[in-house]
Amino acid sequence: MKNSILNHMKKEGLIILALTILAYGVALSYEIGCSIYFSFNPDFIQIDIKSLFNGIISIAAYFFVALALSLISKQRETPFLKKIAQITLCILLIFFSFSSPNPSIILANIISCFLICLGFAAFVFAYHFVAKRDIAISLLLSGIFVLFIMSASIAIGITESSTTKNFNYFEYNNEKYAIIKIYNGNIIGKKIQHNKLSDTDGIYIPNQYVNILTTHEIKIENPQGKLTYKSSN
Repeated sequence: MKNSILNHMKKEGLIILALTILAYGVALSYEIGCSIYFSFNPDFIQIDIKSLFNGIISIAAYFFVALALSLISKQRETPFLKKIAQITLCILLIFFSFSSPNPSIILANIISCFLICLGFAAFVFAYHFVAKRDIAISLLLSGIFVLFIMSASIAIGITESSTTKNFNYFEYNNEKYAIIKIYNGNIIGKKIQHNKLSDTDGIYIPNQYVNILTTHEIKIENPQGKLTYKSSN
């Protein structure tokens, strides 16, 4: 009895550890997507509690998507088109529950949901018709599935970064810098040149110098980097 309880606790511990590592990977992949879009060095990325929490939420969303696909695919008497409608509705509800109300971000999430649906559908099909019969293929499919989740997180990071419309900026050495990311109080900024974000010139400010900065608001009219900024003085 005691050994069975210990074995059960070990299994639960391994599951929690695996989910935590996966959540960390998802959070890191999302931030890498942001660094790709805004062209800053990914070495500056730090995963804090907030980022890890967002990663856990994302893993929960992916899990519910997989669960919805699995349960709906097992319905034998339901017409195919009705299954597609149910799957689409479930996925939209799941992802919109974690989404920003910003219309541009909603549109980006619709596209992301569609692509993720296709990916999950392919994995469910492969699992039911191929992987169940071969352990090696099942392990290979699991690895590919993890890579798919990471890639999807990078894509979501790029997509949501492209729809960002509100920034703060600060002045340093008579130059204006838009705040792109804040990691554990450390600021990553991009230089504003000719009402656009610079592709090359950025700045990294450690948290011990952040308190002396005065920030203002920036309004982005075009997600491609054409900025019009208004001081909030």
